[in-house]
Amino acid sequence: MEKRGSKHSSKEAVGVIEQQLKVLAMALDAGAQSPPSKGVELERRHEPPLVIASDAEPLSRATMRRVLVSNALLAIGDFLSDHHIDQSRAPEIQFLARVRDAIRSGNVITVHSDEPLPEATFAGLKIDASDNGKPLFRDEDASEGLLCIGDAVALMQRVAEHLRGMRNLYSAGDAG
Repeated sequence: MEKRGSKHSSKEAVGVIEQQLKVLAMALDAGAQSPPSKGVELERRHEPPLVIASDAEPLSRATMRRVLVSNALLAIGDFLSDHHIDQSRAPEIQFLARVRDAIRSGNVITVHSDEPLPEATFAGLKIDASDNGKPLFRDEDASEGLLCIGDAVALMQRVAEHLRGMRNLYSAGDAG
């Protein structure tokens, strides 16, 4: 693993984000079709193919989009955490960290008033203790929820832009 906060980790994070955004675009476009009636066959290395059946009631388009975007946000958030980039006090990095925590908490924002947290803002949106217990994602037919799917994708793009513009995230303690 790279040294915390290294320029290399930042470049890798941008690569992870860009891959997630490309896959999201492809999956969201493909999701307009109904699920395959016979399931999806997945190749396995040393075993016969695995078939994931889709015999259950299909998910709504909104649920499918939320799951796809949530998976991308979790992957990006975990990468930033693993490389200590999430320790940056940049508001969009902090916002993404709280979004990831909310996804892990079942789409519910969990911020306690006694937690001293850096500002978490993005595009006019803010997550703070007053949001505790509120849903993270807004369903298509609901007025509650902090984010729409487009906001979440724009957040990923903004974090990548932020990381591209940084020379060094912060000193890794080797400045002398």
